[in-house]
Amino acid sequence: MKLTNILFLSALLLLAHFSFAQSAANDIVGKWAGENNKARFEIVKTGDTYSAKIISLAEPNDDAGKPKTDKNNPDKNLRNRPVVGLAFLTGLTFSGKKWENGKVYSLERGETLPCSIELADKNTLKMKASKGIISRTQTWKRL
Repeated sequence: MKLTNILFLSALLLLAHFSFAQSAANDIVGKWAGENNKARFEIVKTGDTYSAKIISLAEPNDDAGKPKTDKNNPDKNLRNRPVVGLAFLTGLTFSGKKWENGKVYSLERGETLPCSIELADKNTLKMKASKGIISRTQTWKRL
């Protein structure tokens, strides 16, 4: 009887472990607010990778009153694309603990950097971008 209970509990724990691992990969999917609530993002899963796009800005217009564009893009042909709707984070893969091997596009600098994401808790994530030995981390809050 005790062996049966032990086997049952072991199977239940194993099942719970695999169920958690599957759902944990999608824990970043959803809508998030960036630091100082200047922008809001939506993270989605496509295939085995995760990406994010800008869904709104606290200040969506430039000084001329027109919607902000990707004015710092090194590709002159992309400088007029609107910031809202821009996919700026791509290629993240879940490693079992964090999301890594992604690329984040910096609108301010017009450059793409390697990035990773870790959840501090279910409603807070840390997005880390690196350039050489220098890195910067942003904290986003779930909406």
